[in-house]
Amino acid sequence: MIALSVGELGLNCEKCNEFQKIDHGYEKDSPIPGKWKIGDYSFNRCPLVIMDKRANWYITAYNFLKDGILPNDGGWLDQPNKFIEAMNFIESEINKSVKEDGRKQSRNNFNSTRRAIG
Repeated sequence: MIALSVGELGLNCEKCNEFQKIDHGYEKDSPIPGKWKIGDYSFNRCPLVIMDKRANWYITAYNFLKDGILPNDGGWLDQPNKFIEAMNFIESEINKSVKEDGRKQSRNNFNSTRRAIG
């Protein structure tokens, strides 16, 4: 799930200048402890650096897929099975996350309403 959240950060190593690379923890831990927070996790290194390159590729491919772009010519039946499985997995994880966030939001709204009434 962390890999999915990294895509939302909009990080691009090629756009970082030398100061940003130090700040983000590109080559070694960031001087800012816990610089990166994703959900309940915190990191001292740039999430792109510690994330598996294949995971990054699949997240990028998923984003293209949402725009109707497949990695290979043809349609779904022309795509490798591994690609289809990865896209289904990513979609499943996103749906789980959305449901969890919705439940958390509902609980927060309920608690806020209860405090306002009580």
